[in-house]
Amino acid sequence: MLDDLIGLLRTELADAGEDFEEFAAELLDTEAKDPVQRLRRQIAAIDDPRIGRRVLQQTAHSVGPYAWRLLPESDRAWLRRHLRTATSVASPMIPVNASVLMRLLDSGQLSVADGVHAIEPVNGRFRVRHDDGERTAEIVVNAVNPPPQAVPAAARPLIRSLVSTGLATLHPAGGLTPADPRVHVIGDLTGGGSFITSSIPGVAAQASGTAQALRTPRGRPAATVRRDR
Repeated sequence: MLDDLIGLLRTELADAGEDFEEFAAELLDTEAKDPVQRLRRQIAAIDDPRIGRRVLQQTAHSVGPYAWRLLPESDRAWLRRHLRTATSVASPMIPVNASVLMRLLDSGQLSVADGVHAIEPVNGRFRVRHDDGERTAEIVVNAVNPPPQAVPAAARPLIRSLVSTGLATLHPAGGLTPADPRVHVIGDLTGGGSFITSSIPGVAAQASGTAQALRTPRGRPAATVRRDR
């Protein structure tokens, strides 16, 4: 199945006069670059006339949720191993925000620490212990993304209630699966969905389907659970 999708992308790029192997190599190469280099490269590619990234970005949100459910587990596992690359292509940072971050990085006002072990308050500042040693900072920002289909803390009582009453079940891969026709789950909390953050059009389409379901008489009111990152 995944080979079929790759074949479609290969054909799409060939029709546009672009080389698939070169494009694939560029994507995989981003995994080896440090965050600052990767951000600088992505900013430089904003006006790139090549269509590869735009095709992947659009299809990841429009076709991806449907294709994901058809993929065998071996293909899903392969994609999960490239989670960071996939999410950076499908949901890139807004250019104006990326440019601001780049200016802060270049000026030395902002730095990135990987593999953080501890953050301790010291004399009104913070001492950050990480893989490469330690540093101090006035402000520390947690930029670590939650795992796909993670349940936010504020929603945990609701999720526990739905599960304990048999209205929904926790999906083995994360997220929530309705066990009752009165319950609808849309967005990133949907059990069995891909790890790509839901797009606004995608959530709108799911919400439209939910609205149609709610208008169908079932004799009992319906509930909808939604989570946006």
